[in-house]
Amino acid sequence: MTGLQAGPEFPAFRIGVVKELTNLSERQIRYYELFGLISPKRTEGGTRMYSENDIATLKRIGEMMQWGFRVKDVKEKLEEERFKARRRGGQREEPVVLRSLYPVSNQAALSRALDNIRKE
Repeated sequence: MTGLQAGPEFPAFRIGVVKELTNLSERQIRYYELFGLISPKRTEGGTRMYSENDIATLKRIGEMMQWGFRVKDVKEKLEEERFKARRRGGQREEPVVLRSLYPVSNQAALSRALDNIRKE
């Protein structure tokens, strides 16, 4: 091979191409980045570059938004799917650190964390 990188994690697509592949607007794509749903790489000049994985995630986000999910719900669902994928891949989950029990703003996350602790 001549030093070229390839694969689903390689950032090879500019936002214009991503827009066409996902049927999302540039504004939507940047909004989802702002909320941490995707993390495109940047060139030295600051241009966002998206990978095949980013595009797949954006398509998934678009589907969930059409089904009526809120951005917060989409983020939780994506985190859950990533967690399950890591477990299937044999990677250990990073430990959950609870900073406070009151108020519990995300009971589902707390419940999952406690279930995982009980299983270990």
